[in-house]
Amino acid sequence: MPIDQNQINLLLDSSVLSTQSNRVFMVERGNMMTAMSWFTKITGQRLAMADLTRLKAAGGFFIHTYAGNVNGNPVNVNLRGGSSSSITSEKHVMLLTKDYQMLGEIHSTSTTPGCPTIDITNPQHLGGVPRVVTLDGRIEIKFATTYTYVQ
Repeated sequence: MPIDQNQINLLLDSSVLSTQSNRVFMVERGNMMTAMSWFTKITGQRLAMADLTRLKAAGGFFIHTYAGNVNGNPVNVNLRGGSSSSITSEKHVMLLTKDYQMLGEIHSTSTTPGCPTIDITNPQHLGGVPRVVTLDGRIEIKFATTYTYVQ
């Protein structure tokens, strides 16, 4: 099955551009199951856990690559169980009484090493995905929860 560029557009629609790079997109409240589901939609490959554990990258995370072709040009879709870059998460807690009077607020941040990631190499060949055709090399779509609001 060819790479489904419409699914990549839908995935990018449900993501936000990272504040750190125009090549990194964040899917909020995502996890490995979310990443695997999108990988299947984009490539047509349904993966089992054994598919993910066969290969281990030097950084210690699992990887599976779909080697695709778009108009004769190589485009790979990689599913990784982690990433070499860290993700900063924020948590905002509002403390309220039973009758919803404000008692206080607690704001904290934490850093997590890596998260499930789909990266696409040679996105400049994805003519059906206008947001990425100017990005040579690769893009990353990271699946994580970066902000939590609790009342």
